[in-house]
Amino acid sequence: MTAPTNHPSTLRTELGPDGFLVLDQGVAKGMRKWLADTAKTLIKPIRVVENPHEGTVYLRQVKGEDGEELFTKADRKDIQLVERTGILLYKLSRYGEAEPLLRLAFNWSQQQRPRRGDRAALYANNLAMLLLTTGDDLPAAARLFRYALEANEQSSHSGPDHPTTAATASSLGRLLRMEGDYTHAEALFDRALKINEATFGAESADVGASLNLLVECRLEAGNHTDDALARRALAICESKGGPHSVDTAAALSNTAKALQSRGEFDAAEEFLRRALKIQEAAMGAEHPDTGQAVLALAQLYQDKGALDDAELLYCRALGIYEASFSPGHRTIIYVRGCAGVPMLLRGADNGQGRATVEGARVALLAPPHNLPQSHLWIRRLSDDKTVSLTGGAIQATPDPVDTTGDGRVDAMSYDTNGDGRIDKTVSLSGVNLPMASSPGQLQGGVAMGVGVAVGP
Repeated sequence: MTAPTNHPSTLRTELGPDGFLVLDQGVAKGMRKWLADTAKTLIKPIRVVENPHEGTVYLRQVKGEDGEELFTKADRKDIQLVERTGILLYKLSRYGEAEPLLRLAFNWSQQQRPRRGDRAALYANNLAMLLLTTGDDLPAAARLFRYALEANEQSSHSGPDHPTTAATASSLGRLLRMEGDYTHAEALFDRALKINEATFGAESADVGASLNLLVECRLEAGNHTDDALARRALAICESKGGPHSVDTAAALSNTAKALQSRGEFDAAEEFLRRALKIQEAAMGAEHPDTGQAVLALAQLYQDKGALDDAELLYCRALGIYEASFSPGHRTIIYVRGCAGVPMLLRGADNGQGRATVEGARVALLAPPHNLPQSHLWIRRLSDDKTVSLTGGAIQATPDPVDTTGDGRVDAMSYDTNGDGRIDKTVSLSGVNLPMASSPGQLQGGVAMGVGVAVGP
């Protein structure tokens, strides 16, 4: 098979204004089928070997029919090809194949001098973005983002006010927003916005992407007063990227959430349906970005009372995430919890919906996720509308209960009226947590067979 003219070895890769690993959107879309068919062929002839004693990366190339192996020291162009292939695999949500390539590129950069150069910062950001997406090692992702940000700030080629620095600031902001640290995340997004406005102009595509991140952060934090910013971002994205760009999809989603917060469900639905169509066309029906658009539409239907439609969309979103991420991924836990909410709201729950919602909430509050009470996901799973049918609002910090004496958590206790006395116990069928040594703290994880099984 002949490679197209936009072969990975000739592609220019860089950080986009939102901190994502990006290629030209048309190139990424046009290469999708070709890469899926040929990625293994592209990578297989060049096997990478790291010598821990020498700290050197070698490329092992198989030559000739006799299978003679020749070893050559990898140079910068070799590593660029490895790293770019990793980026393309990442874009196809083939994270398991992308991770070793992006990690190798970063490790190679650490063997060079200077270690904190522009290339090292780029490779650190790329690896961190993958770890952020998969959720496999968020502390490592945070360290890599901070490393990349410091390297760019100190670089003679970029500096504190350079667009590349803005991109890495946005990357770190994404992680902090995921952790529920909205204050520091917003500060980083605002910094990136100001850099891009000063560099590219107030109506540039880079500013539109930065506005998307800032507005999304404020909306997640519960600030629903930024309708004007959301519409400004939408106008810029549609003007610069066109009506079918992924930046436009993000702006549509943010505008819809602002409308949804005011109860304007019909107008919000129109925007969310447009966003979903864009993501399906650009990324494919099974990509995690499409899953995010499906989830947003499901939550809209839930809020407007269309519970059957919401449940179907939750199932679709869950299927997308389960196909992309490991079973313990926080997004899978959250979406599975969301899928139990329609059962509660129908008023005909037999305990499955309640256990599903509460089991997910407990899992997200517990290690290794440790989400704060202020996190959007915890707020949605603790909303009064969600728990009103269970007999009372859930207190801020429920206590684990071992009702059988076997040392395992099988229920959660609540003080629903604030008088300091337990007056409610919720059974958590399917949750299997060891009892902690101190009240209110959980150890271990939650088995994700909680409540009703939900699938595509």
